[in-house]
Amino acid sequence: MRTNYITLSILLAWCGVVAGCPTSDDILLQPDALFRQDIIVDIGQQIEPDTRIQIDSGQTDIENDTGNRGGCSVVEDCALLAVSPCEIPACVDGTCLAEPKPNDSPCDDGNPCTETSCTGGVCVETDTVVCPDDGNVCTAEICNPESGCQSIPTNLACDDGDPCTEGDTCFNSVCQGGTLVCNVGSQDNPAVSCAAVKAADESAPSGVYWVTLNNGDVAEVFCEMTLDGGGWVRIGIVAADIAICNYTQGFGVLTQVIGNPTETTVYPASTVALLAEKNGDLMVTTDKGRVAFRSANLGWNWASIANGTINSVTVADYGVELSINGGPFEALQSPGSTQNGPALLGGLTGTGSIGLFLGVGSQQTGGFVQDDACVFYQSFRGLYSGQILTPPSVWNVPGQLFLR
Repeated sequence: MRTNYITLSILLAWCGVVAGCPTSDDILLQPDALFRQDIIVDIGQQIEPDTRIQIDSGQTDIENDTGNRGGCSVVEDCALLAVSPCEIPACVDGTCLAEPKPNDSPCDDGNPCTETSCTGGVCVETDTVVCPDDGNVCTAEICNPESGCQSIPTNLACDDGDPCTEGDTCFNSVCQGGTLVCNVGSQDNPAVSCAAVKAADESAPSGVYWVTLNNGDVAEVFCEMTLDGGGWVRIGIVAADIAICNYTQGFGVLTQVIGNPTETTVYPASTVALLAEKNGDLMVTTDKGRVAFRSANLGWNWASIANGTINSVTVADYGVELSINGGPFEALQSPGSTQNGPALLGGLTGTGSIGLFLGVGSQQTGGFVQDDACVFYQSFRGLYSGQILTPPSVWNVPGQLFLR
């Protein structure tokens, strides 16, 4: 094929006789003109469009191919034919055509929120997608055309499962408890301990409350809320003589401890161990006064006190302190061999007064007798008030035992 060319100089010469052509200076001042000095200009021959296409399958020289619609012998020759989601390629009389799929054939319109099928060769919406419920009342399930089904938070009313709250509402996809309507220590809202009831309500009166035991059960206990700061759980009442081993094993009817018993009744050490106060302080109250005992020793707990491990001789070893009628705490001393008294929480104060005694023994006789099986023991009745409460040296004093 021969091509005729006109250089820039010929063009300028020709423009010299044509009105309106730019001057040579104007052309030279244009950057584009400088770059186009060697542009080839076709002035004579018209080039026919080349419609020959080479495809990957190896087929060549398909004349006048417009999207693979011509020149086929089998349907595979129409692989490049553009079809919609509801069309399929077909070879009809040597020509590639798009034929509609059967009605109700599945198709995808690109929207995850629609259910679609083919009708007359067109993908049409037949229904909308219903997103599954995730079971959370504080979320709503919606379909997003961009991402599909998703859960979004709601602010609906709900029930957090706690009978002690009212007006629960959803927040950040979680049901939040509303107004607290149960007092701490009620059956529906048991406390950890009597001390927890007191901490929740300073004005809580002494009486029966529900607490959660260490094994997860809930039980009723009597809480003393006024003496020595309150928050004490009552573990027993001593209205008659009782051997030390029975403090450990328990004595009487357990339900009497939370009532108003007139006979001796004490929780067994196994029951006391379920209370949150099992390693707390001990308080003994009588109508002559009260004494609170405490110790920082790791061996200090009700089981060791009740079985006589901590006694009138070892109170100094355990660093036992006592407070009389709510006064300051002071250390107890071992009475030594010259002092008489039973073997449970006896001791001398800094002024020489004898501490409160529980259980067996006698200040008057100077000793006590008790066998391991607790079949035989010798004692007076009830508690001994010692010399720290008035009147001094009184046996057979009814009293109550508390832990905190």
